[in-house]
Amino acid sequence: MKVFAHRGASGDFAENTLTAIKQAIVQQADGIEIDAQYHKSGRWWLLHDLYVDKTTQGNGRLLALDEASIQALRTRDGEPLPELYEALNAINGQCGLNIEIKISTAESHQLTEAAQSLVELINQTIKQSAFEWHQITISSFNHLFLQTLKATCPKANIGALIAHCPATLAEFGTALGASSVNLSLDCLSKSIVDDAHHRGLEAWVYTVDRPEDIEFCHRLGVDCVFSNHPKKTKDHIKSIS
Repeated sequence: MKVFAHRGASGDFAENTLTAIKQAIVQQADGIEIDAQYHKSGRWWLLHDLYVDKTTQGNGRLLALDEASIQALRTRDGEPLPELYEALNAINGQCGLNIEIKISTAESHQLTEAAQSLVELINQTIKQSAFEWHQITISSFNHLFLQTLKATCPKANIGALIAHCPATLAEFGTALGASSVNLSLDCLSKSIVDDAHHRGLEAWVYTVDRPEDIEFCHRLGVDCVFSNHPKKTKDHIKSIS
């Protein structure tokens, strides 16, 4: 069972920062999960929430701020808000990567613009680094975006995110051409894991830190868990394997 560092090694360092990302590599995470938002400037910034208040000294909605205001933001630990290309360069293919795209629009032209921008950025990174496409998974709760991304770049690995218990189990993953279904621990069941595997999909689960939850996922045959404490989680998996 793989362990991806949730927003980097966020249990010990500020989430979605370059420090958290680099420390996840130090902790030998199998992969790193980060959150990215597409700004009207054409740049991608790492932030989970819509608003910057939770993790920085600033205020307001990220996408409503201009570039200068975003660049001036600092986390509680004094770090700037990273851009996606900086995260890609920091990881440099040393482990897997799950980029969760935070995007709320349903407008096709906006989805297309964001998808094309993301694919271009990843392609540029691959040319200049040790990354390969197969190491990268793009996930989102916005399944319209995932559809658009898959049409833009058929080779992209799609992680179909949900936070509910679907009546049709993992069918949504098949419909999206996903490689994995990314499931909430709150809605995890043997039925959906088995159905995902039957469809040729992997089952990835967030957010898994407690020993009993790690063991539950392990028993069900989950393929990957997202953890705030990657080293502790990996150590516990070794102890029960």
